[in-house]
Formats: sequence, C-alpha cells, structure tokens
Amino acid sequence: MSDPVPTPPFMVTTSVSKVYYKGLPSEPRLIATTKLNPFDAPTGPEAYTVLKELRYLGEHPLATLWDNGLAGELSSSLASMDVKWSSLDLLHIPNVGEPSGPAVVWIGVEPGVLSFEEGSKVAINCHQLIGRHGVGDYCVEIRESRIFREAGNRFLDPVPESNTTFTARDPYTATLGIPITPKNRLSVGGTGGFFLSAGGDDKSIYLVTARHVVLPIDENSNQEYIRKNESR
Repeated sequence: MSDPVPTPPFMVTTSVSKVYYKGLPSEPRLIATTKLNPFDAPTGPEAYTVLKELRYLGEHPLATLWDNGLAGELSSSLASMDVKWSSLDLLHIPNVGEPSGPAVVWIGVEPGVLSFEEGSKVAINCHQLIGRHGVGDYCVEIRESRIFREAGNRFLDPVPESNTTFTARDPYTATLGIPITPKNRLSVGGTGGFFLSAGGDDKSIYLVTARHVVLPIDENSNQEYIRKNESR
C-alpha cells in the first residue's frame, strides 16, 4: 500500500524554504515536499530552527526498486514534465537525534526553474508514480541543487628541481593522486581514485575514476559504457 499524498498538499513558502534543510552542509532551498506535517515553526522565547542530517537509506523496498528501473522511470517522468533536474537521490533526512523516518526521494533541480506551486505538482506526480509500485514509508522532496563537475584543465608534468621552470611550474603540477588524461581529449585532466583487482582467474587491475573524466559529457544520456580489449 503506497503512502497517500497530503490533501491539500503542503505548500512551501519562502521562509520555510530557507530554513527547512538547516544543518545540511549546503543548506539547499526546499521547493516542494509530499511529507505529512513536514514543518513546525519554532515557538517560545528560546525558539530555534531544528537541524537536519543526511542518513544512508539502508534496507528499504525502494532501494531494490531504485536499482531495477525506478530511477530511470523518475528520470523519464521529469523529462516529460520538462523539469531541468540535476540529481536524484534516495536517503533519509531526519532531524538530528531523532529516528530516521520515511525514505526520501530527493530530487535536485536547477535554481529558479520551479516555483513552489510548480514544484508541488511535480513532487505529487513523482510520489504517485512511485506509489504504483506498491511501496510505502516514503516521500518526495525537491530542492534547488547545482552540480559542478570536477574534470578541468590538465596539470603540467613534473620536472626535476634542476629544471629552470621548476618554480613556475610547481603550483600547476600534479602531485597528489594519480593524474590521468584521455588520449583523445588531452586538454582535459582528472584524478584516478583507487585500484581494484578483478579477482578470480581475471588478473586485471582497474583504476576507478569519475565517468566525466574519461568520457565526454552527454546531456541527453548517461547510459552504461563498456569497453573490452579483445587483443589481450
């Protein structure tokens, strides 16, 4: 049985939007939520804003659905509503020191693209889409979120201290991590994170890095990419 959408739905205000995620590192602005009774304004002579924190979802029916097509369904639904979303996450966002509460399907949108009224309609549509899978104990929240990709200009190659350009090059030379650059995009550089052993009979060692470091950014698709070197 899916969780019902509040009737009438909670409508975010400017003042609530600014303090709803107080305590989170970036304190993003809330645009919409389908949570029942999502906000109680602090009262009294020592009133203060309740702080929130992010928690791992753990075992929840939504986690399995998420990995088996639900994330893609939400992405397609947002695209059909012409929503310029920036991120999709699944987690808990409780008040600090309190139980985790319902799972939160956390949708990030570019700043300024949705009004509170528009965001409420989008959140309700997404909530109902999820509900058709027969799960409960969840809500949908939309926040303003801008994603910054970290692949940038390629660092300079190291040179010995005896090189006359050493002092000038040093601030722009890769020293920490493992600098990597795609062969077909030499102007772009990134960092290798860590190595993984394939295990078993496969003796391959793999270097893990961010997708956007080695593949061109495609705004229309983020499909799985597999490259196999059959000559080995």
